Amino acid sequence: MKYALSRGHKVTVFNRGRTHPGELPKEAEQLIGDRNGQLDALKGRKWDVCIDIPTTLPVWVRDAAQILERQRRSLCVHFDHLRFFRH
Repeated sequence: MKYALSRGHKVTVFNRGRTHPGELPKEAEQLIGDRNGQLDALKGRKWDVCIDIPTTLPVWVRDAAQILERQRRSLCVHFDHLRFFRH
C-alpha cells in the first residue's frame, strides 16, 4: 500500500476498522464494513484494480464478487491461502 501511495496511486481499504486503528497512511481511503453482510460501503464505487483477501470463507469471495462485478474495473483478484481467483 505504501509503495502504491508513494507512486501517486489512490488506495482504498475495506475493513472493520477494529484491528490496529490509526495505522493506515492518511492518504489511504478507508471504507468501514464487514464481510458478514455489511458490504454497502463497496456499492456504487469504481476501482481500476481490486485485490480481495478474504482468508476464511468462500462465501466472502462470492458476496464481494457479486458487488464488485457490477463495478467497472480492469482487474479483480480474489485469493486466500488455498486458492487464487481472477475474473
